[in-house]
Amino acid sequence: MSYFLQHVAQDLRAHFADLSRVVVVFPNRRAGLFLNDYLVEDAPDDTPLWAPRYVTISELFRELSDVTLNDAVDSVCRLYAHYVDLLRSAGDAAADELSLDTFYGWADRILADFDDVDKNMADASQLFRNLEELKELESTEFLSKAQKELIGSFFSNFDPDHKSELRERFRRLWNALLPLYRRLNAELLAEGKAYEGALYRRVVNARAEARCA
Repeated sequence: MSYFLQHVAQDLRAHFADLSRVVVVFPNRRAGLFLNDYLVEDAPDDTPLWAPRYVTISELFRELSDVTLNDAVDSVCRLYAHYVDLLRSAGDAAADELSLDTFYGWADRILADFDDVDKNMADASQLFRNLEELKELESTEFLSKAQKELIGSFFSNFDPDHKSELRERFRRLWNALLPLYRRLNAELLAEGKAYEGALYRRVVNARAEARCA
């Protein structure tokens, strides 16, 4: 049985005389170790072999980007500061009660969601609609079937006239997602930084603009 990386090794040797000038992009670095083994298998004993350069997808995007990757803990702290500011602006007493420790779990999930939004090149302004709008799932044509089912599983029993403390907190947080997304991205960009998903989106947009120029 031949493996995929064996075919890759054979194709590389067939098309490139100098592998040191080749860059191979992998999801992780471990695959490069196996590819090296297959390259050696096909190489003549008396022929010196230079391995290609291996980079991960994340490393490739960072090299192509004009911003640097921000620390995840720092991003969480920024999210917390912005969320408290939004609560205070709305006159919400929860602003003085919410601690960073309490918010940390939510912030970690929010950052993961922002990361997914940008890596999938989704329209954040459409995705993070108000709770009342999202309840009208029949009109949300921009959502996939899976997204509708996920949102529906939470909102199917939602009653605007009966708001428990947990659901009210969730409503406040959900409706703050778009402002948080915009604030965090603007603040980081002003400092030449971005979280990973935003960095990916910036690279893709820049390459697309360059092709159209």
